[in-house]
Amino acid sequence: MKRRYLLIVGVIVVLLLGSFLGSQQEQPSTERQPKIAYVSIQKAVESYAEWKKLNERYMKDYQFYQQKLSELEDEWKKLKESGASSDVLRQKEQEILAKKQQYEQTLQQEYGQKSQEVIKAVAGKAADFARTMGYDILLNEQGALYVDPAFDVTDAFIAYLNQGYEGP
Repeated sequence: MKRRYLLIVGVIVVLLLGSFLGSQQEQPSTERQPKIAYVSIQKAVESYAEWKKLNERYMKDYQFYQQKLSELEDEWKKLKESGASSDVLRQKEQEILAKKQQYEQTLQQEYGQKSQEVIKAVAGKAADFARTMGYDILLNEQGALYVDPAFDVTDAFIAYLNQGYEGP
């Protein structure tokens, strides 16, 4: 009986020891590996239909203001050709400079804010894109020192951004 008892205790000790040692060994991880991708935000913004539309409006306004400045410069040339005094010419030059600064400031205020809104919209759509495509981490130029081109999904993101865009 004592022998049988020692045998049972020995088997239990071996089983417990085996169980303990088995749990100490590295088990293959059952955790999901993160799905990571990269997007060039600069390229995405430049390819975004809303950005292109904004740039077209900017260029029209810029050309409009350039035309106004050209008209003022033509007036200055006519004044000079007609023999206007240096005070009159200087006054016209100051008017041209003031208008140029005013136009630049107007463009900066209007399009600077709109540009930031478009960039913010692209960043928001990047989060939606990542969720839709099942990415856990979406890197950009500011968050990566190197990205293997195999992880670059910029073109797919651009297609996602412009999906359903019908134009002006």
